[in-house]
Amino acid sequence: MKKEADTLRKVICGLSMATVLALAGCASGKKDPAVTTEETKTVVEPITIAPTTLEQLTIAPTTEEATTEIKSTEAPTTEEKQDTSDSSESDNKIQLPLTDAAKQELKELLLRDAEEECIGITTAKGDETYGTPPRVMYITYTEVYSNVTEKYKVKAGKMEQVDPEEPKEESVRSGMYSSVGSISIKVDEKKGEVSLSYVYGPLYGAGYTYEIVEDEEGVHPGAGKMDWIS
Repeated sequence: MKKEADTLRKVICGLSMATVLALAGCASGKKDPAVTTEETKTVVEPITIAPTTLEQLTIAPTTEEATTEIKSTEAPTTEEKQDTSDSSESDNKIQLPLTDAAKQELKELLLRDAEEECIGITTAKGDETYGTPPRVMYITYTEVYSNVTEKYKVKAGKMEQVDPEEPKEESVRSGMYSSVGSISIKVDEKKGEVSLSYVYGPLYGAGYTYEIVEDEEGVHPGAGKMDWIS
């Protein structure tokens, strides 16, 4: 018994004073104020609302004001755009059917361009890959409703008018070209269109249709589209 009491005394001596007091308190049913169990406390922070003055308030514009502002920045309507485009296009519209003066001006321009094209192709050098370009070119000019048909022959860098019934020279194929080629010009006076066809060989040709317009540059082909190609 004495041995057990000595052992207990050694254990107690090894404990801290605070622990001993706590144990003593538990034994007596009292709590030591120095040793307490922490309680979880919920602290509610007070909400502080800053005062608002009338000067700090931003009042949104009324519906009527907002609508006015939107209207002032709106892009032009489709109708307004259409009016603008129509006015610009109408400036280039030509009187239909074409007048004699307009047809003559257009004819001179088209024949001049065709002559330059024919001289260029008939004097161009060929090669073994693509063959030799035409050495002779025929230009046919027609006015659909005026019964006007003219024929021109370009050879050796020169153009001369020939009888529309004159047969073409015999053509021989050379690669993608033919030895004789042609350019056809057809003016539709009522539609205000001109059709151009170029044939330089069985594998080299194209056809186009252009709108006839009149502006500061005079009467000439305007916007066009490709009809065929070979």
